[in-house]
Amino acid sequence: MDRPYGPLLNLLHHGIGSTHVCHHINPAIPHYNAWQGTALLRQRYPELMRYDPTPIHRALWRVATRCAVVSQVAEGGGFFYQPLSS
Repeated sequence: MDRPYGPLLNLLHHGIGSTHVCHHINPAIPHYNAWQGTALLRQRYPELMRYDPTPIHRALWRVATRCAVVSQVAEGGGFFYQPLSS
């Protein structure tokens, strides 16, 4: 999921949060080409791109206050996130 990290964090982290989807599609792309890669992916595969406009500090707070449980369906099966019940 790409999200706005703001100019300072983008500078310090080489845009990894704002170009996260591109990084996971091809982690070998150097950070200085990730912006161009992200733009190309948005242009060619808009249905595959995930973007959350929530600023990083709010997203981190949401995750910290709404912890989730990760459970495995069956031995050797996939893992799924489930919100904790209130």
